Amino acid sequence: MSSSSKNAKSISGNGRKKILVIGKTGTGKSTLCNVLSGKKYDADYFKTSSEGKSCTQKPKFKDVFLNGDEKKPVSLIDTMGFDDPTKNHDAKIIGKLVVKLKKRCDYVNLFVLAVNGQNPRLDGSLLTMIRILEGMFGKQFWNQTVLVFTRMPMSLRDKERREKINKKTDAQLAADFIKIAEEQFGDCSGLRYLYMDAIYEKDDDDEKAAFDSACTKLYEMLEELPGLSTENVKKVATDNALLQRKIKEQEKEMRKIKKVVAAAVVGGSAGALILAPLAAPIAAAGTIGVAGVVGAEAIWTTGVIMAGGIAGAAGAAKGALYSTGDGNETDGNETDGNETDGNETDGSETDGNETDGNETDGNETDG
Repeated sequence: MSSSSKNAKSISGNGRKKILVIGKTGTGKSTLCNVLSGKKYDADYFKTSSEGKSCTQKPKFKDVFLNGDEKKPVSLIDTMGFDDPTKNHDAKIIGKLVVKLKKRCDYVNLFVLAVNGQNPRLDGSLLTMIRILEGMFGKQFWNQTVLVFTRMPMSLRDKERREKINKKTDAQLAADFIKIAEEQFGDCSGLRYLYMDAIYEKDDDDEKAAFDSACTKLYEMLEELPGLSTENVKKVATDNALLQRKIKEQEKEMRKIKKVVAAAVVGGSAGALILAPLAAPIAAAGTIGVAGVVGAEAIWTTGVIMAGGIAGAAGAAKGALYSTGDGNETDGNETDGNETDGNETDGSETDGNETDGNETDGNETDG
């Protein structure tokens, strides 16, 4: 039976084995999901894009028959690319994934880590993505992950040509990649792998047999794995998010420093202007040092720069009067108004909780 092309509202409690497909932008995740669903590789079932940017904007949940076999009902989850060059909100992507998984999926049996077989590099973005998922699901993540090399034609002729060019078999190339992964992630020892070319030629017996065989192995893995609950899935801050937070903290500190320096310059200049006319009598009375100390103390203890300059000037003037012997002058009670620094409150930057609105996607049921 055919199924609706709409997302299932929820795949929780449907009793099916569940596969979560993850990978970098451009690895062909959605293309693979289409073919695993028994659809044409470029179908709109899981929307694909030929451009170098992610076409999947949010996780897609679908109930399908694996490779079109109605005896193999499974649920497929297609995810967003974590390193889309047109976006800079990986933290938001992770937040979406966590919320959607908790609300729409009760467990995951198998993680399919899609890697472009034509360029199987374990670079920074892929490492970051894997660390995120490891942090979200814990060490058990590795026991329920299979590495799938995509974009690898599997005809006998293509395999022979690859081996001639690389001087290695496909199995050796996979082993090299897994060895590098094990150096980065100790818990991934014994990582399983498959070669799956979603754009295989159905008229080519070798290519069709290779894809069908890979699907059979995938289903056998899926059958033996328990469900890993999404209840305790947690949001993990990415390296980029942490970096942005550090940059904001540094910028905030720099702004504070600039304010202090600017205020010190203004206060020092004001104090100098006030003290200049009194320089001679102050020097005669020997009070210039006292005035400077009083002024400096007022500056740094009250935090009000102008008060320091005024205090220094007042002290100097009083010292000059005393030195001339004019003691008959009665100083009225001089009250310094308390200058209060307004509390500068940094508004708490709150990441708005992304609320998953009730989507009206119809439940999708195969069979």
